[in-house]
Amino acid sequence: MTIETAEKIIKDYGKALSNSISPRVFQSRSDLPCSAARIKFAIYRYVIELLRIGQLNKATAEMLIIGYSSLSFFVDNQDLATALNKASEIKDDLHPDRQLEVRRLKEQIHILSIYKDILTAEIQEFVMECIKNNPQ
Repeated sequence: MTIETAEKIIKDYGKALSNSISPRVFQSRSDLPCSAARIKFAIYRYVIELLRIGQLNKATAEMLIIGYSSLSFFVDNQDLATALNKASEIKDDLHPDRQLEVRRLKEQIHILSIYKDILTAEIQEFVMECIKNNPQ
């Protein structure tokens, strides 16, 4: 992947991510400019390039880490994204008919939150390894 392609993917992903404003945290994967795997690869490529040219600073690294880990909030489809967004706003004092459904959605939100933590650790480890191995 060229650095130009990586930059374009990251820029396009940033546009999609800018729509993730509370209470619309969850979005459909169809809102992504390409696959999550390709976005991850673009971020890896961009980190390496920024280090190579001596321009990876703390603010940029933090933005890339946040972007990378936010991939966890792009879900299978728009219906699920809408349901998760609504469930994240619901208080626990629900009508009994809806309690089970909302509990399941909140469990899924919790799982996605754990996945976000895993993605954060993954990209932080990569960035730190690249910084450690960069001879500048």
